[in-house]
Amino acid sequence: MELVKNTNMVVLEDENKKLVIQFMNNGDLYWVISDKSNSNIKIFEITKEDYQIYELFELLYNDIKVKNIYNVYEEIKKCTSKEQLQKVYRKYEEHNKYIKEYDDLNISDSIT
Repeated sequence: MELVKNTNMVVLEDENKKLVIQFMNNGDLYWVISDKSNSNIKIFEITKEDYQIYELFELLYNDIKVKNIYNVYEEIKKCTSKEQLQKVYRKYEEHNKYIKEYDDLNISDSIT
């Protein structure tokens, strides 16, 4: 499996299939599966045979499952004052409060 990363996009390619995960300017995360076999059902499997990629998706899934979505650590590194740090933490608290209200985010091992 081949992995290509850029600042707002990840591309995984496996044989005749491609998975593109892209973070758009509107704040949405888009997942697009391309399959050269022209099948109506698009499936891109990530198995333990590609353990590094599998592990990343497992971490992502578990974070979403417990609603730990907003990563504050990268923003903290950029803070140069106490005021900036407080602003980041307030934003973090607002995002977490908003996300925790979504009861249907993770239903029966599926992410919506």
